Amino acid sequence: MANPLQRYSCLGHRAIRRGVLVAAVEVLDPKAYQAPHIQDWEPTPQSEPASVKAHLFPADEDWPLTESVTAQALAQVDAIRDHALSLGWTEASLYQNRGRLRFPAGGENGLVCFLHSDDQIGEVSAQSIEIIRPSGNRLRCYNRDAPQPWIRDTAASAAQGDSDTSAPVPVSNK
Repeated sequence: MANPLQRYSCLGHRAIRRGVLVAAVEVLDPKAYQAPHIQDWEPTPQSEPASVKAHLFPADEDWPLTESVTAQALAQVDAIRDHALSLGWTEASLYQNRGRLRFPAGGENGLVCFLHSDDQIGEVSAQSIEIIRPSGNRLRCYNRDAPQPWIRDTAASAAQGDSDTSAPVPVSNK
């Protein structure tokens, strides 16, 4: 074969038999063909979204950007709120959906912005909150205010006389 694409063309002709193509051409009358009209189509019924009061956190400040959150995400965060607060999480780290930069840039957004309506919340610890996707994938939303095991405090190391004061180094890949 001169052209490598001819191989695929031959495969297509084998899949659709010549007789089927001839029968389709014989039935089609281009002069009598009428294209579908919009008024002939039935509109697809759309469910009305539940009217939810817009969630704004912080509500009393003027932020240029707001990320919308679902009622299910708010309900899930509400369910773990007290436990998370007792572990050192802040209201902002759980509920903030307003900031100066677009989501997810800037690290200003809270857990509610990362939850989709069909996600579940797994383990809640001082360092992170686990998000379980319907596919089974597990993500972690990390607490910015808690010390993380893979980040070395370079200021404390320098004060103790440690000669290695390089940037934070990952030590765990959980």
